[in-house]
Amino acid sequence: MCIAIIIHKGSVVPSDFIFKRCFKKNPDGAGFAYCIKDKDGKDLVHYHKGFATIEDFLKTYHEEIVGDITHIVHFRKKSSGGMNMEYTHPFPITTNINELHHLRGDSDVGVLFHNGTIKTLEKNHLLSDSQELAIMLAKNSKLTKEEVGISRVAVLFPDGKVSKLGTWIKEDFGTDLNPCFLSNDGYKTPI
Repeated sequence: MCIAIIIHKGSVVPSDFIFKRCFKKNPDGAGFAYCIKDKDGKDLVHYHKGFATIEDFLKTYHEEIVGDITHIVHFRKKSSGGMNMEYTHPFPITTNINELHHLRGDSDVGVLFHNGTIKTLEKNHLLSDSQELAIMLAKNSKLTKEEVGISRVAVLFPDGKVSKLGTWIKEDFGTDLNPCFLSNDGYKTPI
C-alpha cells in the first residue's frame, strides 16, 4: 500500500530516516509536489516524480524543498497501473493522458495524490486508478467520498491549499510542532 504525507507550512517535516522507511515499504517509486510562482507571478504546482531510488529522491527533495512550504510526498507500492516510473505520484489534474505520464511539470489546476485501490476505475489498462481519478477531477472539479471509497486522496492546489478525502493520520513524530498528515502508518511496522 502506498503512503502519502501532507506537510503544511509550519508542520513537522519527516526525517530522512522516516522517508527511507516509507520508501523501503513502498519501493515502486516516489514523488513530491509544492507550489511556485512563474515568472509572471502566477501560482502553479510544481511536481517531480519517478524516483527509483531513495538516494535520488532525497537528493532532489532537499534541493527543491527549501524553507517552510506546504508540500506533499508519495511513496508507491504498485497496486494498479504499470510498473514504470510514469505511474508514480502525483498526477496533474488534466484530461490530457500524455501529461499524466510526465515525470516533472507544472500545473495551474493542481495535482492529485492517491493511496488505495478503486477497482471500479481499473477499466483502462493504460491508466492506473489514480490517473483515472485525476481525469475525473479535471472533468468534474470535485470528488466525493462515494467515488473514492476507503481510499485516501489529497489534492495540492496552486494557492497552497490542500483538499483531502478519506481518513488521514495526524503525526508529529514526537515533536511539539504542528502535525503532518499521513495516509497510513505502515512505515511504522518493522521492515
